[in-house]
Amino acid sequence: KPPDVVFEVTSTSTKREDEHDKPVLYAAMGVKECFLYDPTADYLEPPLHGYRFGKGVPTPIRRDKRGALVSRCLGVSLRLEGSDLVMADQTTGERLLTQVEFEQAQRKAAEEKQKSVEEQLRAAQAEIAKLRRQLGQSPPGE
Repeated sequence: KPPDVVFEVTSTSTKREDEHDKPVLYAAMGVKECFLYDPTADYLEPPLHGYRFGKGVPTPIRRDKRGALVSRCLGVSLRLEGSDLVMADQTTGERLLTQVEFEQAQRKAAEEKQKSVEEQLRAAQAEIAKLRRQLGQSPPGE
């Protein structure tokens, strides 16, 4: 089975293939959508284009009111933030994280959880020490 969606990171040197040859090939293969992204904005204006293939004919995807392209297959909207390609969940509007952003978020969450556990432990130890003082007991080892 061919992929439903293809992303081409394109450049001036592959311009002809990416804009003309590959969309025809993708349509013949049964690909449903294709997106072209020119990260350096050397020749595509705007640097992000999308096509749907119906009956073997590439049809440009129109931008929504925010200027984003919507992938029906993936359920995401694609837009540019500066020169960065950003995807957002079409239902929630939530920005999808890159792998690096996801890993950073996981690390941060783990660090915050560790700090919370350490704070709870210190609070519990302080409470135990307080209760021992109230009972007139010495801490172990004293």
